[in-house]
Amino acid sequence: MADVKEKINLLDVIPFRSENITAEKGSDGTVTIAFPRFKYEWMRRFLLPKGMSADI
Repeated sequence: MADVKEKINLLDVIPFRSENITAEKGSDGTVTIAFPRFKYEWMRRFLLPKGMSADI
């Protein structure tokens, strides 16, 4: 029998600021959010192909 996960009400969740996720506002009013592909710098250095952006 499959385990049933408890549903999370998104209205009850408290957001927090992460130093890994960056948000920038452009001159035309657009917001750009950058998520890192890997959490740790050494993972980015060894697992990320050359020329690929470190952020998604």
